[in-house]
Amino acid sequence: LGKRDEAEAQYRIAARLSPNDDAVQMELVKCLGRANDPAKLPEVESLLRQLVARSPQFGPARQGLALLLAGRGGEKEWEESQQLLSESVAGEESSTDSQRLEALLLARR
Repeated sequence: LGKRDEAEAQYRIAARLSPNDDAVQMELVKCLGRANDPAKLPEVESLLRQLVARSPQFGPARQGLALLLAGRGGEKEWEESQQLLSESVAGEESSTDSQRLEALLLARR
């Protein structure tokens, strides 16, 4: 506990060593998100967009990006978040998670 900087450094090394491993990249995203630092959000968004572009059916990346975008509150971001979730529902094994997240976001709107 309390060694966020060290953890982040280790996740960055792992991500650099495994640039095409979606799970490793997602762990870096989660680490950056847990830092609760608004200055890291552009990097989080960039990493999530890269993951979605490389692996369109990787549910955790789609869901993470949808949540990040919906949290901004803009109409354009809201529409993109809904698009991400509706597309992921179509052909992915974690569609239940996507549907749950979509319901949660709709309830908060």
